[in-house]
Amino acid sequence: LVQRLKEARETGKANPDILDKFNRSKLEENFSEKKAELSDEAIDQVVASDGKLPGGMSPDTLKALIGNPEIMALMQNPKLQEAMKLMMTGGEEELQRAMSNDPELKEIAQKLSEIIMSTQPPQE
Repeated sequence: LVQRLKEARETGKANPDILDKFNRSKLEENFSEKKAELSDEAIDQVVASDGKLPGGMSPDTLKALIGNPEIMALMQNPKLQEAMKLMMTGGEEELQRAMSNDPELKEIAQKLSEIIMSTQPPQE
C-alpha cells in the first residue's frame, strides 16, 4: 500500500471517481440550500504521514482552493474535468499531449495552475 501511494504521488495518477463525487456534490448543493463543505475529518482521512494530500498538496492549500469561487467555477468546466481525468489516469505526459492539441484546454489548465500557485506561501 505504501508503495502504491508513493507511486501515485510521484506519477500524479489517482482514481478519477473523485470528479464524479464532486459533480454529485455540486448538483446536490444547487438543488438544496445546504452548502457542500469539506470537513477536517474528511481531509484527515486522506492525509499521508507527511501531512500532505495525494499529489503533495497541503490541507491548508486545499481549503483555500475550495473557498475560491473562481476555482470552483473552473472545477465544473467539463474540459478541465477531462484534463484532470487524463492526469489521474495517464499522468502528466498524457495531459501535456492533450494540451498541445487543444489551446482551450491549455488555457484552462494554465489558469488553474496560476490560481493554485497564488495560494502557495512564498518560498524562502
